[in-house]
Amino acid sequence: MSTHAIRFAHVVSRNIGPLAGIVLLGWDADVVLVLYCVDTVLAMIVIFGGLAGAYLPSGQSSRRRAFAKGAGVVIPVMIVLTAVTLPYVVGNDFDWRAVLDDPALRIGVLWQAIAALWSCRELVGALRASTPERLQLERRFGYVLGRWLTLTFLVFLGLADRFGSAGGAVLVAAYLLLSIWSDVAPHHFMADGADGNGGKRSRDAPSMTAGADSTRRQRRKR
Repeated sequence: MSTHAIRFAHVVSRNIGPLAGIVLLGWDADVVLVLYCVDTVLAMIVIFGGLAGAYLPSGQSSRRRAFAKGAGVVIPVMIVLTAVTLPYVVGNDFDWRAVLDDPALRIGVLWQAIAALWSCRELVGALRASTPERLQLERRFGYVLGRWLTLTFLVFLGLADRFGSAGGAVLVAAYLLLSIWSDVAPHHFMADGADGNGGKRSRDAPSMTAGADSTRRQRRKR
């Protein structure tokens, strides 16, 4: 089996957990969607922190201005936008009080926060040996944001409504496919030489899927 096939199988197995839990173990799909949203927000916060840490102390006023007018404004706005769209994604009949009282959700959020701190630590280390441009952090942010906005657009199109009670599981499946694509496809779409590695992912680049992995771990605890 080729290296690409092995890597693809690993990515699929790493992402399939929540959907399998919903189908086989009766997990609440809406709770998984909440955790996906938390994962998305935390991933964007990690990228924002990495960019801020790289640009603001650089001593170059031009880089500071570029950050202040670009990612420094866009990323916080997109974080708020992502959080605001969550009630729309889970629907009006979602019982927030019951979910917030769910120990599994609290454990999941805690795991994701720990994973985000670990990813931040990895990112800081990677930036010491590389640059945001080489790691393509802004483009990675685009994939993280695009994954959630695509899911929101599918809700707008009525995808979940067409499947009735299975609508939540369908959205989780859609997010799973988007996650697989965002984990695999960027390594091909980034092959324009912008990273200086001939399209290959930098070995120093931290994973932005640690929070999603924690989602799967905490759901197994339930």
